[in-house]
Amino acid sequence: MVDVLKNEYLADAEREGRFEWHEPELHIVRMKPNLAILYDKIRRDGNNKDLIVDKGCSDSRAPLECCGGSVLRCYFQSSRPQHISGQQDYLPFENATAARELFLKLDLPSSYFLIAGGSPAACYSQTQHDKTGRPLRYELAAHCVTKRGDWALVVSHRVDSADTSVFWSVDGRMDAKFLLSSLKNFEAYTFHPMLIPCIMFADTLRMNKERRADIKDKLRRLENAVVQMNRKPSFHASELDFASLQHSGPQYDVEGLFKSLHGCRKDQESQEGRRELWQSFHDALVEGFKYAEVAVVDFADSSKARMHYDLDSWAKITWKTLQSLHARDEDHIRRVNHVAAELGNIIQQRETRLHATIARAAQRDSEDMKFIAVLGSIFLPASLIATIFNVPQFQFLPGAKLFAVYLGITIPLIGVVVILCLSKDRWTVSHDKPHEIQDQNITHMTGLCFRNDVEVCAPPLPNLEAACKTAACTQQTARQPKQHHISNPEPHHTAKMVAESPEFKKAVEDSRKLKSKPNNDQLLELYAYFKEGRKEKAEEAGMFDLKGKAKYKAWKEVNEKNLSAEEAQKHYVELVEKLKNELGYEG
Repeated sequence: MVDVLKNEYLADAEREGRFEWHEPELHIVRMKPNLAILYDKIRRDGNNKDLIVDKGCSDSRAPLECCGGSVLRCYFQSSRPQHISGQQDYLPFENATAARELFLKLDLPSSYFLIAGGSPAACYSQTQHDKTGRPLRYELAAHCVTKRGDWALVVSHRVDSADTSVFWSVDGRMDAKFLLSSLKNFEAYTFHPMLIPCIMFADTLRMNKERRADIKDKLRRLENAVVQMNRKPSFHASELDFASLQHSGPQYDVEGLFKSLHGCRKDQESQEGRRELWQSFHDALVEGFKYAEVAVVDFADSSKARMHYDLDSWAKITWKTLQSLHARDEDHIRRVNHVAAELGNIIQQRETRLHATIARAAQRDSEDMKFIAVLGSIFLPASLIATIFNVPQFQFLPGAKLFAVYLGITIPLIGVVVILCLSKDRWTVSHDKPHEIQDQNITHMTGLCFRNDVEVCAPPLPNLEAACKTAACTQQTARQPKQHHISNPEPHHTAKMVAESPEFKKAVEDSRKLKSKPNNDQLLELYAYFKEGRKEKAEEAGMFDLKGKAKYKAWKEVNEKNLSAEEAQKHYVELVEKLKNELGYEG
């Protein structure tokens, strides 16, 4: 059945033209019973397309068996067609016939062609047994595509011939020289069928470390960019220190930062998507070592037994290290989510500043219209006085009645109007200053330290009921209350935060869980000690803001006691405990 599926796959690949030949190398390592090692490396000869192979080393198995030891035949390709997302991989052979002949000659499992398409990456292993349960043959096939390099590995080992055959193909992004040097350095271990899988498994760990380092570097630059964006109230992209944010290329703006964030998320998700492959690769190694303990290793030979345990330990250490890297993924995901939240907050604050600018522009337009109206009213005093005294305004004829009275009243009134008009600019400047301060507070975001976030809590004071519900209390529309959230912080948030004791923080939370609502006097006392405990100044109220006046007066009385922050926090804790006993507590 597998052969039928293999032939169908190769026929489809040939019909679609998905063959791209790459020059191979044949590495033959023979180990004699006396542990003598013969290592032959065979390449293609110039223009000749056939491999020049030592006599009896490439085809029939009899000359190899006559040595009485073991043999490893590794068909290695240092380059292969790179994977293209959404497409089937090209096969690194001349044609379908060459692929069939190679796998038949090396006695490799045909099941590799079922996963050779490259999407998704997969690893497969199988052990064949006889009727008594004795292992006869071990097969492994793996195909992986990553940003660090694509690779394919097919391994076959037979017990009766002590023959290990390997098809090993990597693309140009991987260090083929390092892989081959590892094979050369461990040539004494070539009797073991799991040597090359262990080398490849260790190289996957190296690729994971490099990719993780790239993700961390990109994430660090994103965090630095967000900190710099938040450092200045009037941020502009050109003010950033881009030399520390990128190696080369155009300057980052907000759009570029979001693209980099998207790339960081994509890399992290791709890293998580490879976990199943590494797990299946590890399971294949475990199965291979169990097979080798029974079929390959002669425990009477202490040297081979030691080398078997060395390889097994290497594979286990590599797997534990890979698991440790995967455990760090949660930390990276939290940091990526934190950066995403901060960038979203910055965009929200930019929109807030834009809306504030539009509102001030509309206000200035309204003031200009008022100025035009006042300017037109210069002529109103003359018209009014002329109407009252029945004096023609612009007739300076002799004998006009009450003309002196008309001039005496009109000219001073016109002077007052002109003075008011000339002082219009001063009104505008005095009204704009509070808005400028507010804009700086809006832009300057606190709590942007990525490892040590400071929670900005709103005072635990609900909407305070007005002491008197009169018509004057309803005129608070002249002053809109500020919202206690990060996108529009109060001025005291930009100041240095006072250290809060754990008891004070707990009391703040407990004050929100009282079963009954405290009365106004209790709420005012809570508010005053909360502000004084954090050494924050209460905001002065407007003329018609009776609630604001009550809050400011309560804070002023506590502030005049000159309490330290610790003493004020202690009073606040005691007051909350008292209210919990009186009103009940839902905690």
